[in-house]
Amino acid sequence: MWWVGRWRSFNGAFHGKTITSNFSFPAVTFRIFSSCSRAGPELFLLRARRVEVTTLKGSSDTMSEQEVRNLVQRYADAELKGDASAYDDLATADFHGIGPVGFVLDKEQWVGRLANVNNEAFEVKDVQVRVYGDAAVVVGVQDQKTTVMGRDTSGQFRITIVAVKQNGAWAIANAQLSGPLVDPKDMPINRPS
Repeated sequence: MWWVGRWRSFNGAFHGKTITSNFSFPAVTFRIFSSCSRAGPELFLLRARRVEVTTLKGSSDTMSEQEVRNLVQRYADAELKGDASAYDDLATADFHGIGPVGFVLDKEQWVGRLANVNNEAFEVKDVQVRVYGDAAVVVGVQDQKTTVMGRDTSGQFRITIVAVKQNGAWAIANAQLSGPLVDPKDMPINRPS
């Protein structure tokens, strides 16, 4: 990497010496170690010899939160497309999925059910992510227009996902659906007797 600048600003004092520059952005600091050489009567060249990147305190949680949000989007995309192969990287080997009426499926069964599922629309919205180191809990609303073996299973469901970071990548360890969601005013406790 090269930079060109006005030599006069350095008064020639840095010729051949190492110059350290710091540039900060909201979540990252770059520290650039450069060597300086003269390029003309009033110009100098800085050549980066080494660049150090440091994340600022708290930014790794922000980056992890975004990675988990991306994982949830990949899950929604895989479900919409019926893409069984996406689960190779999307879910842990010991993944379990719990359906809205309580059935529990392991990874092979969860992926196998996609053969009988037809999604016209599928998204996870209102996503809330809480990161705890290499684990995260996601709560959202799964909104789908779906048929399973010809039966309409469309609706909105509350989804809770437990994600874990293994070997530097996030994967889903558990997903649990509940619902379909009911408007609070339609709850039995709110209806007149």
